[in-house]
Amino acid sequence: MRDDKRPDTILIADDTEVNRSVLRDLFHQEYEVAEAENGREAIRIIAEKQGRLAAVLLDFIMPEVDGKNVLRSIRRKNLIDIPVFLIIAGSIEESAFEGYEEIVADTIQKPIVEPGIVRKRVNNGIELYQLRREIRNAAEEQTGCLIAAEKRMQNTEEGLCQRNFSDRTFRLLEQERQRYSILSKMSGEILFSYDAASDTLEFTEKYQEVFGVETKIRSASSYLESCGHLSPEDCRELFRGIRQLTPDSPTLQMDLRLRKSDGKLVWFEAFLQAQWDFRHGNQFSGCFGKLTSIHQRKQESLHWKEQAMHDYLTRLCNRQGFETAVNMALEAPQAAFSIMILDVDNLKKVNDTKGHLAGDELLKSVGDTVKSLLRSTDVVARIGGDEFAVLLHGLENREVLRKKAENICRAFREKLDSQHHCGISASIGISTYPRDGQSYEELLRKADMALYEVKEHGKDGFAFYTVRMEQSPYLTALSDIDP
Repeated sequence: MRDDKRPDTILIADDTEVNRSVLRDLFHQEYEVAEAENGREAIRIIAEKQGRLAAVLLDFIMPEVDGKNVLRSIRRKNLIDIPVFLIIAGSIEESAFEGYEEIVADTIQKPIVEPGIVRKRVNNGIELYQLRREIRNAAEEQTGCLIAAEKRMQNTEEGLCQRNFSDRTFRLLEQERQRYSILSKMSGEILFSYDAASDTLEFTEKYQEVFGVETKIRSASSYLESCGHLSPEDCRELFRGIRQLTPDSPTLQMDLRLRKSDGKLVWFEAFLQAQWDFRHGNQFSGCFGKLTSIHQRKQESLHWKEQAMHDYLTRLCNRQGFETAVNMALEAPQAAFSIMILDVDNLKKVNDTKGHLAGDELLKSVGDTVKSLLRSTDVVARIGGDEFAVLLHGLENREVLRKKAENICRAFREKLDSQHHCGISASIGISTYPRDGQSYEELLRKADMALYEVKEHGKDGFAFYTVRMEQSPYLTALSDIDP
């Protein structure tokens, strides 16, 4: 039986008929339900029924007068004991209702696809506000009883009651479901929601179409790690991003590679919005979001990035690509490596006597020759007109490096010069991480100093950087421009 001393009316203020219909059907058996199509009408009803209002379900964006102005009116009337549930689509900045935290109890996401959960959250919120009023007004001896009542409320059976919805609601819900299903298919988006309490992940139908699995996934955390759709690297990055979410920073956006049912890896952009239970210590309660296919755009982006990082003539890495590779090597823990700076001696003579086309062919041959003498894991780059660079992963042993440099110099004399007969040779400067430097710029400069030493003493050879070189006059042997 309804307690006549307690508020008995719920106001639903929303300009969307389907939302009002769903919410009316959820609460009309326990409460009187008043409906408002806009903020102005909502303010009028609040003024009329303020003594009987158990809760206000308020659409944040409405015509004439929006939800924020309704909150302002409630604040002016000092009706802070009436819990307000904001009906929102997507997310809004917390600052949008800053100063109304005491009034706003929770949010309701639309479209309303889980009516039973909404009903339970609203009833819990009403009960919580009622308990808050009783705690504030009751004497100290009542405190124990009130705490027990709150515990009973929290331990209420989790199952949701089945509701007998009206034909109007069923019709509107079906229209809404079909509309969002069609829109998600047309846009290529997969919508999802996650409930932390049950560790359950739900997707729209397109997820099953693309990945060939059920749309409702229990034990979602372990599923994501073992399903095979998500690479271990991306899975770790996703969980790391989720752990960093806070009520002040509740959104995450990242690109993921997902494996479709046909085995093909495709790129998706994931966007999710975390939700928090502000009634229980800002506890993470779940999230909702979408997966958007960006495969074509990502492939184009990777293609152009690849183009930007490579030399147009030799198809080797260019200076930017080489710098990126070295910086990645620097980020690897405890990984020693060496770099070589290689200058093609007498390239100008080839250009002057045989023409620039012959010079271009020589540069291509240089790249192919150096690559053939190294491991597939090493990086060869053209970083200037006749300058090349080599990144040798995991190598710091001077004897091994000496043999590699000797092999390169020999190949220049015996192979490349035999083709062009212009005194073609290689001059090489070598520096090693971490012995010779801690950054790309420092390692490049010291390899360049060693290269300058070779050029000053007759070319056709190699040298390791030594501290002694810091005391000698030095002019860079590298081109300033990467053609």
